[in-house]
Amino acid sequence: LAIIDETAKQTAATVGDHVYLDVLLLHGMAPVGRKCWGLKDHSGNLMKNGKLASENVNTLIETIRQHSNNKIAHVKLIMPDRPGYCDSDAAPLVRGQRCDNEATTCYSYAQFATDMLTVIEHARTNNDGDDDGTIDNGKKRELIIVGTSSGGPCALSVRNRILSETTSLPNHLFLGTIICSSDCPYSHPQCPQAVTEDDTTDLNGRSIQQYAEEESLKRFRRKSKHGFVTDYLLERSDWGFDLAAVSGDAHAHHSCNRVHMYIGGENDYKSIRLGAQFLKELIGGETRLQILDEEDHFYASRKPELLAKLLVTMISPR
Repeated sequence: LAIIDETAKQTAATVGDHVYLDVLLLHGMAPVGRKCWGLKDHSGNLMKNGKLASENVNTLIETIRQHSNNKIAHVKLIMPDRPGYCDSDAAPLVRGQRCDNEATTCYSYAQFATDMLTVIEHARTNNDGDDDGTIDNGKKRELIIVGTSSGGPCALSVRNRILSETTSLPNHLFLGTIICSSDCPYSHPQCPQAVTEDDTTDLNGRSIQQYAEEESLKRFRRKSKHGFVTDYLLERSDWGFDLAAVSGDAHAHHSCNRVHMYIGGENDYKSIRLGAQFLKELIGGETRLQILDEEDHFYASRKPELLAKLLVTMISPR
C-alpha cells in the first residue's frame, strides 16, 4: 500500500475551511501494480532522499488544487497493490476455480470492497496532522474512487458498498467514481453477443479457467500471476451486486450520484469499447461516458497529467 500525502501548508494557513481530498487509485492487470500510475521516476523510485521522486505527482496534485481555487489544501493518493499483484498476498480462490480443499474460501468483489473500506480508513488516520488521528471540524474530507481496466469493477464494488451502507466512511463526503476502460460483466445474461464473442476469441476451445491459468504463466506476468487469475475469473462471474444500485439514485443519504466512464479510441481493446455502452446502461442514472479518441487502453495509468484532468471533472470549483 502506497500513500502519498501532500499538504500545501501556505494554503492551509490562509484558508480556514479548507478541504482534504482522498483519491483511491485501483490499478488494472498491470504486472507492476501501483507502478503503473506513472508516479515513479525513471529508476522506479517513488521516494528519493525523503521527497517524491517524480514531478508527475506534483503535476497531478497542483492541477487539482488550482481547479478548486486552492481550497483543497490537502491531497492524499491511496494506491494499494490489489490481491495477487506485487507485494500483496494472493486472494483465496474465486468461485468456479478447481480446488483440492473444499473448505477454501471463495474471493469476491464484496470481500474486496470490505478490504478497501479498511484501507481508506487506515489512510485517513495516517499523518492527518492530528495526534489522535481524527479530523477536526474545520477540515472536510472528500473521496474520489478511480479504477482502470480490471480496477473498474473493483471501483464499482467499493462504490456499491459505500452507497448501500449509511454507516460506511462516515468521515467522508463521497464525490464520485471514475472508471477508465473498464471491463464489463461478460457473464451477464444480457451482455451483447459481439462483446462475448470478442472476449472469448483467445480461448481456442479452452475453458475460462484453463485460459487464465495458462496465460498467467507468461514471463511478463510473473509478479502478477495470482492477481491476473483472480481478476480474469471475477470479471467473468456474477459480480455479486446490482449495477443499477451503483448509480446512486436510490441513496439520498449521499450527495453524489456521479459515475464518469472513459474509454480510449480505436487502439483500446475491442471488448472494452464494445462493452462500454452496455455497462453504462446497466448502471443508468446520470452516468457519463466519454470516448478519448487519441488514447489507447493505458491512458489513465501512464499519463498523470491526463488523470489529473479526469479527476478535476469530479470536483466542483470552490
